[in-house]
Amino acid sequence: RGLNPFTPSGLTGLGFVWKMSPHPKIKELMDPYLQKFRKVMLNLVLKYANCQLSDLPILDKYVRDGKNGLCYNHTLGCCSGRFCNLKHASPTDVTDVFATNLCNKIRPGIDYVLKTFDAPPEKKRKREE
Repeated sequence: RGLNPFTPSGLTGLGFVWKMSPHPKIKELMDPYLQKFRKVMLNLVLKYANCQLSDLPILDKYVRDGKNGLCYNHTLGCCSGRFCNLKHASPTDVTDVFATNLCNKIRPGIDYVLKTFDAPPEKKRKREE
């Protein structure tokens, strides 16, 4: 049986629904992943892509004082940080070059996590009486 890095709290059996309009290349890569896991586990993906956050492409608009302030979770489909202090890129800011480079960097990690890890357990619904 595969590994499961989830806890059941907060997960539903509804699958994933995009809350914004992602770049088509990002959507193509992330759809199967998000349908299975319903959230972005960026650290896990980066681990198996053999890269670090600093290896990912940047959008100059989101760099301040030499620091990258882009929320990659949002760009990849789902920021789950309730108090995220990073910048959520507008879909119009995500260029073809950025999307291609980002997908190329993380694809090995996405593929590995999809193949190796189990989906989160379905949350049991309370029966109505």
